[in-house]
Amino acid sequence: PFYYHLSFDLLWYLDDLVNALSVAILSGLLWQESPPKASAPHSDVLRRSLTETSQERDMLARMLRAQDAPPDNSCAEWDTKVAELAGRGFSAGVLLDFCELLLKREVMPSFDPERSTTNDVVRQAVIPLSYVDGKGQALATVWSQGEPVMAERMVSHSWNNVFVHLVGAVVADGLGHGTYEKAAVQLASSEGIQELENELELRGTLDRTYWICALSINQHTGICGGFGLEPPKDSPHHAEWLRKRHDTISGEPFRVCACCTKKYFNDAPIPCEMNKFDDMLKFLYRNLMDFQLVAAVDANFDLFSRAWCVAELVQAFGSGIPISLQISSEDELDCYYNELSLLDIRRCQASRKEDKDLILARILDVEVFNTCLQWLIFGSEGLFKTWFDANGRVGQAGRIARRALRKPSDFPQTTGDEIDVEKGDGQFTRFRSHSHARRGSWIWLDARDRAAYAGRVARETLQRLRRFECLRSRSGSSCSSRSRGSSSNGR
Repeated sequence: PFYYHLSFDLLWYLDDLVNALSVAILSGLLWQESPPKASAPHSDVLRRSLTETSQERDMLARMLRAQDAPPDNSCAEWDTKVAELAGRGFSAGVLLDFCELLLKREVMPSFDPERSTTNDVVRQAVIPLSYVDGKGQALATVWSQGEPVMAERMVSHSWNNVFVHLVGAVVADGLGHGTYEKAAVQLASSEGIQELENELELRGTLDRTYWICALSINQHTGICGGFGLEPPKDSPHHAEWLRKRHDTISGEPFRVCACCTKKYFNDAPIPCEMNKFDDMLKFLYRNLMDFQLVAAVDANFDLFSRAWCVAELVQAFGSGIPISLQISSEDELDCYYNELSLLDIRRCQASRKEDKDLILARILDVEVFNTCLQWLIFGSEGLFKTWFDANGRVGQAGRIARRALRKPSDFPQTTGDEIDVEKGDGQFTRFRSHSHARRGSWIWLDARDRAAYAGRVARETLQRLRRFECLRSRSGSSCSSRSRGSSSNGR
């Protein structure tokens, strides 16, 4: 027992030292100009991890169009289809008009701007509106009256996301913002939509064109007539399959489309429209100077659990395509930041099993891919680099400070002197006292992810300093308004 307590205390003091150094580094005390940058994985490694390079002339090689494969008719047909899909863009203004149409609830009576998902909107609005004169088309094609519109932005998103949040991410991209929470609130009313249109027009981005699979793919050549094969009822995928058959708001089952449009899935790879996202990325990047990928991250960060979305992000990163990250708010990032460190492409999900199989088949080395994925998220040039410049380092320091300030009362107490601390997944570790519980949980959480918890402590500290300055200057009313404004901007 003596040696046990001694070793535990040693770990405690070492952790104090590590956290003190972390706070100093993240707060900028140990550098004057800019933080040190780790070297990124070479882009060739990223490309090789995602792209097949074998000499075989099978369909997979043709689908991926390896550079050393000679052109043939199949490749030409594939490229023609990619170019056709790339021409199904639409402007931000058109998307806002569609959002306003949904608010009228004529096309989709159950539409709720705060809860209706993209899946709900596709099934009850996109599919009916895109069936015109007995012909199923992409809704973007209906909007453009068949004229090709090249997309300046391709949006990677999850169909589980609230649809208004997806639109909010597009608006935030046009306004040059990094979060879409405020835009999503405005999109809940016609007045708010008009305000956003005016802001985008003033900025010159109302006509910026976007490509969103839910609107740019012809759903009548794919999913309109059903929901795919039912997974085994005891499988983890059955609940998701069942949920996607019903409206989020009313709970009513979706009606299937009765059109006779021919369907194409992975067994017909050339005409299929659901297997060319990575090729479209490269096509648009080659043909449009300012092309970017917009990552519309939902409030639950479900985007990073979808196989196609993850593949698109890594493909874009490896190809040097700029990525515009749009999140709901800083608080959401704080909540889900830990989980991002556990991402593995093998655990990601896809609406169709064959999609996930296709994506995994394209990856030559899964471990290299996962390493690149971690760099994509956490690297100094990764997705969240904006959040960890200057203010971001303060937030990181706040995360560590918050753990350091945790009190014994933060832990649930059991009978006697023993205490249970939750480790996750319903598992608990029992400690003999509050002191050891605090130490043990802190050390365990650090090992799990050094960047745990939000930087709220830093923001709260800044607010307290402002209030203190207000008291000193005896101008509380004006300072209070500035404090509220600052809090709003921080979100």
